Parts: sequence; structure tokens; C-alpha cells
Amino acid sequence: GHINEIKRIFQEPNFFNNMELIPSSIEECHKIFFVYATLCCVTAIEEGLDTKRAFPLFDTYISKIPSITSQTELSELCMSISLEYCQQIIRLREYQSDSPVITQCLQYIHEHIHSKITVDDLATHCNLSKRSITRHFTAYYHTSVSEYILNEKLKEAAFLLTNSCFSLTEISHQLAFSSQSHLSVAFKKKYFYTPQQYR
Repeated sequence: GHINEIKRIFQEPNFFNNMELIPSSIEECHKIFFVYATLCCVTAIEEGLDTKRAFPLFDTYISKIPSITSQTELSELCMSISLEYCQQIIRLREYQSDSPVITQCLQYIHEHIHSKITVDDLATHCNLSKRSITRHFTAYYHTSVSEYILNEKLKEAAFLLTNSCFSLTEISHQLAFSSQSHLSVAFKKKYFYTPQQYR
């Protein structure tokens, strides 16, 4: 959960030397990233991250392996995946509340942030009516369920824009927005910057 420490470590000029990992070819860079991503995924699961959240994140990063063409790009991707798993653990720990219903909902939202999430989904997950879920959210957060979900997706988008090399199209797809423009409009409304300006 120490985001600043991760950033500090990766800013050290001899990060790979300190680990006694000095890739001599692009193929070695690819292998190192695969192993590194695997270790990040396993560590996050050991810290309590649900496999439904951990594995898709792993798959997304593994799909970026062909784009690694230098040690610098390897380092950037290693930092990016470290930070994202770190952020997931932080959020996981935040998603606790005095209300068991809210805790269940928040954990479901966290685990399915990369999918389309509806009030129906939460109601089914908690075995309650839509009205009951809505009432709990209004009482606890003074906002609608859909607004809360959108805000969580936008927080994740902001994090990815800052700490990953994913394009806006990839981020939009990852977070199950209906389109890139939908993400851009909602993002500017919340952060007063376009995603590109924010990045």
C-alpha cells in the first residue's frame, strides 16, 4: 500500500542493477516482465485481492509485453503494474464500513470495476431489493448508486492516466465505459480537465 515508496524505488537509476537483473535483449525484458507481473499478482492475492480482480489486471498487463522494446519501457511497465496492484490493495482496505450492506456493495464494485455495474447487480449480490440498496447508499453517501459507481470508475481512470502507459481508448475499454467520449465528458465534469490534460 506504499505508493510513494514504489515510485521512489523505480526512480532510482540502477533499479534493475540492484535486483541483479540486467536484461541483455528484448526477449529477456519480456521474460523479466512476465515474472515480475506474476509476482505482483500473487502478492496482491495474498494480501486479499480477489482473483476476479487480480487475474484480469494481470492479463491486461501481459498483453502489453510486445510493446516493451527497451529497459526503460520495461521499468515503466513494472512500475505501472506495481502501482496499480498497490492501489487495488489500498482500495480493498478502504471498502469497509459500519453497514454490512454497504461493505458488500463496495467490495462488489471494487472487484467488478472493469465491468458494467448496475443497481440490479448489487441487489442480486446482496440478496436485497433495488430500493433497499438505493436507500442504504443515500443514507450513507448522500448520492445515488450510479453516481457512486461512476465516481469510482473515474478515480480508477485518473489513477491509470497518472501511473500507466495505457491509452485513453484502452482505459475506456478496461473500465467498461460505453465509449471513449463518455469517459472524456464524465472525466472533465469531475476533474475540470480532459483526460489528456490531466495526464
